[in-house]
Amino acid sequence: MSGRRLIGVDLAWSERNGTGCVELVWDGDELELSRVELCGSLEEIVEWIEPERGDWVAAVDAPLVIRNWTGSRAADREVSRWYHRFEAGAYSTNLGRPGGGRRGGQLLGALRARGAGLVEEAGDVGGGRLVFETYPHVVMVELFGLERTIKYKKKKKRNVAQMRRGQRELAGAIREWLCGAGADPRLRVGAELEELLEEPEPVLRGKGLKGREDRLDGLVCAYMAGWVDGGRPWQGFGEVGKGVMVVPAVRGIGGV
Repeated sequence: MSGRRLIGVDLAWSERNGTGCVELVWDGDELELSRVELCGSLEEIVEWIEPERGDWVAAVDAPLVIRNWTGSRAADREVSRWYHRFEAGAYSTNLGRPGGGRRGGQLLGALRARGAGLVEEAGDVGGGRLVFETYPHVVMVELFGLERTIKYKKKKKRNVAQMRRGQRELAGAIREWLCGAGADPRLRVGAELEELLEEPEPVLRGKGLKGREDRLDGLVCAYMAGWVDGGRPWQGFGEVGKGVMVVPAVRGIGGV
């Protein structure tokens, strides 16, 4: 297997919110959790990735390339077309929106300046450092065989008990589908992963509960980095040069 580190980044749209950063490493043909962190600024995120430490593949939950000033990208429309019935539709992204999702483009620029190539189609996966956009909800639909997305994220009408229940369900799905005997690649269960997947303390709420959500999303992104690095089947939704979401191709959704 590749010696590259596998990075997952659940990029927040503002540095006021935490960005879940997770690193997996290959141990034979299995994946092992090596680092988990909540970062703030883009500088912190890039420093955490530590590009001087050899090669890596980074999967980022955020729009990395946006060219349209209104409407939505082809990537957003295509993902919504195929995954809306699983409640995994994508938000419309354009440069005219407040903030415009530009943080993803800034992160991409910083990583490209450190030698990263952007993965948009199959021929882009080679050696060195790579980065691509992904979407954890779709990754879960594909890999966990879900008919509906797991309700673990903070939402306006979702209370703490519902978030806890959703995070418990997500942790269970990760154990079953990514850590189970049939997983390929298999995510090895160790002390750090156990800590991340364990039942949250009853006192955990607010930012603490949101931070756990961000780290779990980062873990799913990091696994997707391993999926691509390990040569497993994937598909890209969108237009090359205008934004492509990279997700697994397991269930034949999206015409694959």
